[in-house]
Amino acid sequence: MDALQTGCVHINTMFLATRTLVSLSVSFYTTRIVIQQLGAADYGLFNIIYGVVTFFTFVVTAMNDSVQRYIAIGVGSQKISVIRDAVKNSMFIFVISAFILAVCLLLARGVIIHNILNIPKDSIENASVLYLVAVFSITILIIQTPLNAMVLAYEKMSFYAYMMIFEMVAKMSMALLLTLLEKDKVIVYSILLGSISFFNLLVYLCYCLICFKKSMFGGRIKFRVLKEISTFSFWNIFGNFSYMCRVQGVNIVINMFYAIAVNAAYAISITVFKCN
Repeated sequence: MDALQTGCVHINTMFLATRTLVSLSVSFYTTRIVIQQLGAADYGLFNIIYGVVTFFTFVVTAMNDSVQRYIAIGVGSQKISVIRDAVKNSMFIFVISAFILAVCLLLARGVIIHNILNIPKDSIENASVLYLVAVFSITILIIQTPLNAMVLAYEKMSFYAYMMIFEMVAKMSMALLLTLLEKDKVIVYSILLGSISFFNLLVYLCYCLICFKKSMFGGRIKFRVLKEISTFSFWNIFGNFSYMCRVQGVNIVINMFYAIAVNAAYAISITVFKCN
């Protein structure tokens, strides 16, 4: 490894370490503010709704590593055609998957809220709105996944770190904004988070169009590439499904037998667990 590559590794490591430290600090503070403003019941409601919606994204999110791998192969071999094919096919997969998942989740809204989850009657209306916002936010995150993979494949860690720090600071600002509201705090908070996700998508899209213009345009939809990306992701999908069952599955089971306030306590424990 030459001096230039060594320097890049050190710089990327520094950016990622800084991102992690800032994210942890801001996350703990933000969680405390949100719990104080929403209360245990609304915070638990927020987390169980988002947890259920997130559970069904395990297939799509597990394919991120596969997409990043194929783009990185093209970057390493300096074959622009390989990069273009990987980008176009991955965008095709994720956009179609996001649309199908959103439709399925919307069709299942009534069953999930009224028959599966244990939600107090006076919170049903809030739960329905939260569910719609959660579906929108998750759809945005799925569509953004190939753009994330491209940024990481090109090792633009500074941009990646800056965006993560911005997201955490924006969430903290949204949490502080709750102190100015008198009612419907959980609804406003979820909408603000959805707006952050949409803004992030626009920034990632603009960045990729500007910095990776040659890679973003061109390429063809190829069944071979679609198959390779999908099959390579099999074990990631299996592992991600197991993780979702362990985290969100427990969250759902807790909700079925206890009150949503217990889901709030579980959400706090998951926040601490992710810091390990």
